Amino acid sequence: MFTELFQNLIPATAYSLQIDVIQDGNNIPQSFVGPEVVYTRPFPPELAVITQTGLDSVRFEWTPPTTGNFDGYVVVLNMEQTTYLDSNTMFFDVSGLQAGVEYDFGVYTYVGPTDQQIWSDLGPTDFVPLADIDGNVQIDSITSSSLNVLWDAYQNAMTYFITLVDENNQVVGLQQLDGTATQFSFTGLDPSTFYEARVEVFIDNQAFYAGESNARTLPVGTPSGVVNVQSTTTDSITVGFTEIPGATSYQIIYTDNLGVTRTLTSFTGSPFTIPNLSASTDYNIQVNSIVQGATELVGNTQGRTADANANINPAVTNVGTSSFTITWEDITNLGFTSYQVTYVNENGVSMTVTVPAIPGQNPTSILQGLNSGQQHDVTITGTRNGQTVDLSMLVQFTEPLPPREATFMQIAGTTNVLVSWTPPTGDVTNYVITYTVDGTTMQEILDSTTTSTIISNFVQGQSQI
Repeated sequence: MFTELFQNLIPATAYSLQIDVIQDGNNIPQSFVGPEVVYTRPFPPELAVITQTGLDSVRFEWTPPTTGNFDGYVVVLNMEQTTYLDSNTMFFDVSGLQAGVEYDFGVYTYVGPTDQQIWSDLGPTDFVPLADIDGNVQIDSITSSSLNVLWDAYQNAMTYFITLVDENNQVVGLQQLDGTATQFSFTGLDPSTFYEARVEVFIDNQAFYAGESNARTLPVGTPSGVVNVQSTTTDSITVGFTEIPGATSYQIIYTDNLGVTRTLTSFTGSPFTIPNLSASTDYNIQVNSIVQGATELVGNTQGRTADANANINPAVTNVGTSSFTITWEDITNLGFTSYQVTYVNENGVSMTVTVPAIPGQNPTSILQGLNSGQQHDVTITGTRNGQTVDLSMLVQFTEPLPPREATFMQIAGTTNVLVSWTPPTGDVTNYVITYTVDGTTMQEILDSTTTSTIISNFVQGQSQI
């Protein structure tokens, strides 16, 4: 047996091997073996990744070796099924797998024709298809370059893997999240493109396929949300809008009826008040979101600032312990069709009353069921062309309830009188004691914790409390 080791050869290269046979000692070959073409082994693929693509299917992907030539790839499944692929194909799809069954995948490079072929070295990759659970996977907040994936939370979830594939089944996004996550936004996507999001969850070290959902991104310039006017004043408009997941800031572009356009940037969310506007002016308003530096249209709306002469001159009458009445001037000539009176007490309890706008009649609202002795912040707004306009704000106190069970007792041997009482059930800020001595009226103001006081120099028959 003759053995010879050839070293420092080039990988994936064909060599011609011939063995000369010398028999008579004169170094002249009498015969030879060969020549035979022998290939050196190519380098293997750099990386192999398996991605779940369905309940019973996976995609096996890899990257080519960074060094050396090769003719193609060989994919093996369970060391039985062999598939040859050309050097430009770096994925292999397989379906019909069974849940809970272990499969061995391997990928090799090869060189040479079939009868002289040699494969690279690469061990198989183990894979167990995921079991099926319903993760209620959904997609929302779709824009022309982003979408948001949501799924149900699972108890004891360790990790989630969120995979996004495009309409060619190419993986364009893969994100690993901790077990507390229930949503993730993919950004930087192509407009008008179909995508499918797949969610995998690991629970107690076991992998489950939670489901998938698909959606198409919007065309460029398509609104991704809703914008509406919440309120207006003579110099401002407040807009509310859909907040876009992944947005780092927002931009408002507004144009008045003279065509003057201005832009406000770098505010963080809804609602937002546009300041320094002109009274009685129509504005076209556009809201954009900023996602990873890209500008996305959220939506458009129109608004009109309040009229400078929309002065309603509110007046408060009939103030009692649990109610008061507000009346203001009729401004139906300015296009108002109804009014809203909102009042908030010191405890933060709010209530709104709607008052119809009747031409020629001053609107009136009786606010009842209020707490005694409390401050009430009152806001009057009007509705015009479907928009809410702030008209007036005021502060009004209800009357406090009087003290109960007041008693008067002269202190023996003195001209002093002890006055005591029981606090009322409502709120009290101060007590006021008013008395007259020799025709002169005097007052004492006491804090709400005091329930008695002594009045000095009280003259019997001449003083009154």
